[in-house]
Amino acid sequence: MTLAGPQQLLVSAANALQAGVPVVQPPSDFADPLRAALEALVDSSGRTLRWVSRHSRGLGAVAAALELTSAPTPEEMLLGRQFRHFVLQVETGCPEIRKWTERLLKLSTQQARPDGVALWYISPPDACLARRADNRHCWLKVEDAIGPVEMHVAAARAFQDNPGPGPTHYWESLALELGGPDYGLIEQLVHLSPKEMLQIEQTLLKFPATSPVLSYASANFVPSTLLARQAAAGDGKASSLLRQRIWKAQIREFMPALEEVRSDFLRQFMPVLEKIRHYPPRPKPGEAGRDPLPDNLPDGLEWGPAAYFLGSHPESRHKREVLYLFQEVRNLLSHRRNLEPGKLSQFLGVAATEFRGEWASRGVNLML
Repeated sequence: MTLAGPQQLLVSAANALQAGVPVVQPPSDFADPLRAALEALVDSSGRTLRWVSRHSRGLGAVAAALELTSAPTPEEMLLGRQFRHFVLQVETGCPEIRKWTERLLKLSTQQARPDGVALWYISPPDACLARRADNRHCWLKVEDAIGPVEMHVAAARAFQDNPGPGPTHYWESLALELGGPDYGLIEQLVHLSPKEMLQIEQTLLKFPATSPVLSYASANFVPSTLLARQAAAGDGKASSLLRQRIWKAQIREFMPALEEVRSDFLRQFMPVLEKIRHYPPRPKPGEAGRDPLPDNLPDGLEWGPAAYFLGSHPESRHKREVLYLFQEVRNLLSHRRNLEPGKLSQFLGVAATEFRGEWASRGVNLML
């Protein structure tokens, strides 16, 4: 899967360097993976890439990067024939190198040459560089890559052939919640089997705990792969956050799906419900009993009352376990509790049998 947002961002930066236009990359927690992706494009473009690392001190480091005995002036760097088709990547906090780099940035902004040196400046956190309105800099900013709306599109694209079990889009929603700003994780999750998706907390342990890249990510987002490792090591806070992401996908998909079929499923019990309406069950000793059945049957009958009234009636007792299961699923989700893999597998299997239609249309064995 290729996403337009990140791909366009990288291609724009690579094209700018190819044209000699300087690229400024503001500081970001995800500078390293973003840089690695662009380095691959630069390397394939035929330009010579040289680095001044973040730990460099003094102009001697610039000379060393260029394989010279002394550093050229920014003017010499811009006009020198020996630097044709060079890309110079600079990331440093050294004041001397910064002064030299920002002079080169100013000159190359004014005199960009397709055959000249191209500056790729990964600016330090305290740099005060104005984002130019005339686009004479190319800004490589992680927040520009892809936003929340595009992430939904990315997940929908990835899971378009198999969005989830039955009529739900659970696989898609789960990938979206777990991936957050990390479209790379979405690309990996799409290749998992249904059983691996059902046991997602364990499955995530198979993936490296990497940072999300090329998205609207911020330092506040903890990758789900990292949370899974921390949770497995006994970190309760990490476990809670990871399970909350899974719960959000479950309640988004299964609660509406369960409610959508409730009336049609309960319609088969209308003869029994009419009898119960006229002869309601007596409360057991110490039990307060239930409110009477609603007038608008079966639409007005919720899963809880349905399980109470029908589960103990002789004519519907054969569906007792089914009714209790659907009631339990609804109660768990409404009380912010996850459907564990075994319970979720059981629910999906029973739903495929009882609801049929779309629920049974995808013929995937989800039993664990």
